[in-house]
Amino acid sequence: MKLYAVFLKDHGRNPARDMILVKDGFSWPAFFFTVIWALWKRMWWIAAAFVAVLGLAAWVLEMAQMSESIRQIVMLAVCATIGMVANDIRRWHLANLGYAEVAMIGAKNIDDAERRFLDEADASRDGIYP
Repeated sequence: MKLYAVFLKDHGRNPARDMILVKDGFSWPAFFFTVIWALWKRMWWIAAAFVAVLGLAAWVLEMAQMSESIRQIVMLAVCATIGMVANDIRRWHLANLGYAEVAMIGAKNIDDAERRFLDEADASRDGIYP
């Protein structure tokens, strides 16, 4: 079971439209496709920062005249670090855009988490939950 943070914009007037779910934990897409992942998520400044970090790491390794195997290990470590913090960065980015984190949902996948949250939102609106 995975945990997903539920973010709503505009006070959740239309949760089905204004909802974004962010998985808690490691982001494999951010690990493998660092800059493309950030661009896909519309985090333009974050993508630029990733380019700068990766470029700076490559430049430092080149200036230090490290062997190719050391360069690959260090770049892998940089990408792994980005993968570990990527979803946290996305949560921070959404908070800065005005989204509010309203819930944490445990589910097998993102579709189940979305369905579960919307079912609970409908139940509370119908007066089933206080």
